[in-house]
Amino acid sequence: MKWAIAAVFLLAVCFAGLNAQCPDPSLLKDANGTKLCARLFETSHYYNEQSCGGRTLDAYPGDDSPTLPFVWNNRVSALVVARQCSLTVWSRGKKKGKRKTFSAGIQYRLKDVNQGLFGDWDNDISGYFCEWRRSHASPVPSPAMAAWSFHTTATPFSTLHATEQHTFDKSSSLPCSPT
Repeated sequence: MKWAIAAVFLLAVCFAGLNAQCPDPSLLKDANGTKLCARLFETSHYYNEQSCGGRTLDAYPGDDSPTLPFVWNNRVSALVVARQCSLTVWSRGKKKGKRKTFSAGIQYRLKDVNQGLFGDWDNDISGYFCEWRRSHASPVPSPAMAAWSFHTTATPFSTLHATEQHTFDKSSSLPCSPT
């Protein structure tokens, strides 16, 4: 009897892992609550409700990865792109080969996305660029960019006159100085 209960429990745990579900593009965030541009998934499935499984790779707005790390090169099978974002992918590293841009939404199976006459995009992504499509709202910076503050003390070029002399005050903030 104990063996039967253990077997049923083990079977339930195994099937729970198979029932993956793709996240809603409008709610796409990392574990810290930072808005993502896209999330790439290692596995997909014939049934959409079982896609978006396995390991994940998070892409933040402005992320530019011309060459994916070895563990991700040619291993993406499903992806979700957040609202107001686009994800451009390349079939070869360093932004070479075929190129495809995905707009906001869920791509359950990259096997269903044609790449030329005979190919598809399943396990064929070697680089990407994730871009926030600017609207009236300001873009969400990636975590790396959030640590930097951009200050400018320069006078716009159009207001400079040939007779004016401008000097740089070293005590003021430098452009791109960390906060």
